Amino acid sequence: MQELTLDRKLQRGDSGKDVLDLQRALIGWGSKEQPVILDGVFGIVTENAVERFQRAHALEPDGVVDEAVINAIKRETEDHPFVLEDYKCTCGECGGFGFGRYENEYLRGKPHIETFHMYEYPGIDVTLVRAVRAIMHRAGIPEIHITSGYRCWIHNNQTGRTSTNHLGKAVDFISKGAGEHNGSVLEKIECTECARIRRIGIEECGFQAGWSQPNRISLEMPRHGAFTWVHIDTRCIPGNLRRHVKEL
Repeated sequence: MQELTLDRKLQRGDSGKDVLDLQRALIGWGSKEQPVILDGVFGIVTENAVERFQRAHALEPDGVVDEAVINAIKRETEDHPFVLEDYKCTCGECGGFGFGRYENEYLRGKPHIETFHMYEYPGIDVTLVRAVRAIMHRAGIPEIHITSGYRCWIHNNQTGRTSTNHLGKAVDFISKGAGEHNGSVLEKIECTECARIRRIGIEECGFQAGWSQPNRISLEMPRHGAFTWVHIDTRCIPGNLRRHVKEL
């Protein structure tokens, strides 16, 4: 994954691709009231996200993005590992990230929106990785175990699924070495540790429960079937704002 670079200090009032890249990097540093939105405009929401990130990394919370902030963002990669090999598709045929099929094709009878886009994206959405790392930091998760990552259409056919969110836009995981992993899908009992992580995702990171609002990071809830894992996805983020990579 191409690291974030800084060609200028960024602050409120700026706009452009570099601001959009910054918003991807800080996607999990919003709040319930001020979720970070990918729009390339450095407004009050982005400034407050920068300040939260600065406080969490012992930097002066001035809302200005300088080399110290960029270096702290880069350290997140080392401090909160996301093992890409564990994310790759397990169908045994596609090599990990599908075959690039079905671009601009949608599930039959469904609206032509990203939620139902059948495209096998060529890698994992960078924003998704940043969201996972942010929730790891804010929830104090030392390491995660990915229970379901990329699922190409061969995998879907093997398992009788038609879901599109795991085509590079979603991940299911549990935390390693922290909290209590209990719960039951059959008995519809929520895992205690998963509930804690989801609560932090909503209250502190600014993620949404479900998929009602566009351009937001989404959490699947127990009412959707996620009893014993944490599901994060970027299906509500428009395709033109995506950046998918095969290396981190």
